[in-house]
Amino acid sequence: MAKYKFTATHGVTFSDQPDGGDLQTWAAFTEDREAMKPTGERVYTFETDDAKVADRLRKVDDYGITEVDGGEGGYSKQKVADLQAEIDRRNEGRDEADQIAPEGEKKADLIAALEADDEAQG
Repeated sequence: MAKYKFTATHGVTFSDQPDGGDLQTWAAFTEDREAMKPTGERVYTFETDDAKVADRLRKVDDYGITEVDGGEGGYSKQKVADLQAEIDRRNEGRDEADQIAPEGEKKADLIAALEADDEAQG
């Protein structure tokens, strides 16, 4: 089972074309007939184990994209203050070079920093 699950209101595909090379898909939402709403509204899903892909999807403000599982630790369900408190707790007693340092103050930044720390701690 994938660590990260997202739903969307559209069957959308996200791709990059690095250095003018071949188009590379990094996320593709497909119709999930089992998750169809009682109103008949279609639901599209995408699952991944890649924290970087999950972080990219959290920053998309279109297509009704919503994270379902909240990833490891349920970070997406937590408030920004709680995420910052978790970072502060983990940083206690760590050498400065080993401390968690988010790239910004947005929720997605804090989640990405915690997930990176999770992966680094194994």
